[in-house]
Amino acid sequence: MVWGCASLGGEITAVEPTQSAGLDLKIHDPVSQVPPAESGLQSARNDSARVRLYPLHNTDAAETSEMLARSADFHRDWVTYPTSLDQVAAFIARSADDGMLILGIRRPSDNILVGIVTLCRIAREPWLTAECGAAVDVRHRGKGYMAEGMRLLVRFAIDELGLHRVEALVRPENVRSAHMLTSAGFRIEGIARGAVRIQDSWVDHVRWAITAEDLAIIRRDALVEERG
Repeated sequence: MVWGCASLGGEITAVEPTQSAGLDLKIHDPVSQVPPAESGLQSARNDSARVRLYPLHNTDAAETSEMLARSADFHRDWVTYPTSLDQVAAFIARSADDGMLILGIRRPSDNILVGIVTLCRIAREPWLTAECGAAVDVRHRGKGYMAEGMRLLVRFAIDELGLHRVEALVRPENVRSAHMLTSAGFRIEGIARGAVRIQDSWVDHVRWAITAEDLAIIRRDALVEERG
């Protein structure tokens, strides 16, 4: 369960600011001022949930670096994340200026970091969309934590950031991520040909998306099921 934001060209190192006439892409980071001790994002608060989302701060750099270094071989076929402490600290520090949100996925039971999710290429009106990425701690893959974290990310993006749509670009052979996105309510929209350059080759990706309307249907169905 790993892929990167498409704007990063397959390597999570920096997002080049995009300039577009009449469109301000200097996005204020709504979670950058949340202290590390804060108990999770408002849309992610659920006492029964196995995981919660937390904004990553410089105090999380060492733990995040260890997680990404430990999982580097598992991630390598899909995306390259920074792994050294200095690189990860810089990645977190400049994320807001780069127009990216980086959120840690933690288990409330022991506060262990089990993965990260990201939002990038955040576009305001008239698009109200963003692209997401994810990386799991290899020690916790296959436990459903990332699907739960992605559901919380979608809720945060739509409910708190006011976005209408969240997208993901995933390579066709990345079956684990496809299963996770399906579980989180995403749907396939088609193939983005030559979407991302990886090692000097332009690689096709499957475009996945979930919209505010999709989320409303998921919530309605869950309520109906709960009421029996």
